[in-house]
This record gives sequence, C-alpha cells and structure tokens, in this order.
Amino acid sequence: MKKRLLTMCATLILFLLPGSAQADVVFNLLMEFSGGSQPAGFPPWLIATFITLSPGTVEVRLQARLQSPSEFVNIWLFNLDPAFNPNNLSLAHVSGVPAAVTKGINAFRADGDGYFDIKFDWPQNPPASRFGNDDLVVYHITSAVHPIMETSFNFVSAPGGGQGMFPTAAHVQGVGPDGEESGWIAVPEPATLLTLGIGATFFMTRRRRRRSG
Repeated sequence: MKKRLLTMCATLILFLLPGSAQADVVFNLLMEFSGGSQPAGFPPWLIATFITLSPGTVEVRLQARLQSPSEFVNIWLFNLDPAFNPNNLSLAHVSGVPAAVTKGINAFRADGDGYFDIKFDWPQNPPASRFGNDDLVVYHITSAVHPIMETSFNFVSAPGGGQGMFPTAAHVQGVGPDGEESGWIAVPEPATLLTLGIGATFFMTRRRRRRSG
C-alpha cells in the first residue's frame, strides 16, 4: 500500500505542470473529484492535447488510458477563452470514436463543479460506440471569427460550487469491481499536487530515518 501511494504521488508530481515542457497545451486528468469512484490503475487516465495547426485552426487529441475493459468516458468538458464565443467554433471529426459535440457559454456543468463551454458526448451503448481503454479521438477546431490557438483552451471553468474550477473534466463510467459505478475526474490544481508532493517527500524522509536508526 505504501509503495502504491509513493508511486501515485510521484506520477502526480510528474504531471504537475501540464504542457510546460512544450508549446502544445496538454491536460493530464489525474484526480477523481466527484462521484466517489476513480478509474482503475494509475493516472493519468485521460490526456487531452491541443495543437495549433495554422492560424485559426487547432487540433485536439483526446486519448484514453483507462485500464479496465469495463470503463469508458461518456462526457468530456473543456473551456474556451472567455473573450471568445464558443458558438463561433466549428469542430470536425478526424478520427477515432465520434462524439456528439455541443457548445455554449458556460453551458455545461461537471456534476456541480464548474461551468464549461464545450461538451464531447459519447454513446453509452452499444459497447462498440464507447470511448475507452486506449482509444484516441482527433478533432479539428476552426473559427472564422476568433484567432484561436492552443492556448485559447487553457482556461478554467466558471465557478459552479463543489471542489473548484478546472480546465477540463470528464465523466468515467463502468468503474468499480462490479462495473456499475462512475466518477468525475479532472486536472488537479497546482496547490493540490504541491500538497501531495510535500506529503510524499515527508513520508519517504521518515521511512529512511527509521531504516537508518
């Protein structure tokens, strides 16, 4: 159990600053914040990457890293620069399992934890239409009105109560030993990851001192 905790803390610290090492905007969904059930295995369970292809055109790559065959994503939410109107965006499916995409200013709520502007909604049935396991979905986002780029999607949700504002959030179903549970996951706030990192360092220091004593 201790080894598992240390491994998870190390993983969280590794993804503390999504996209900081490259120009692309990358979101690693590491934390279950609502619903009471987190996906199996180690995070990140989902990764979203925004890449500027040309002025006004951005590619979003949605990657699942779910580690149980019963788990799948049915909702994934994102934000847009509040200076822009998401209704002016056009989203074209490129590859992977297609989703129903809807847009609106603060139109979608992640289980009471913030309002988002863009919603990807995948079918729950039949299983062949689900987005899960190692699936990769690609969309191209364009706007003839706004000069969008990858950073245009690096904004947190409008306040909606709960545990805070997130740049992205997703609902994972089929979770738990019976596959009947679900949970909302998101990108942790930097303060949350810092706390976990400090806790992991303290734990390892105490363990080393005990061994040396």
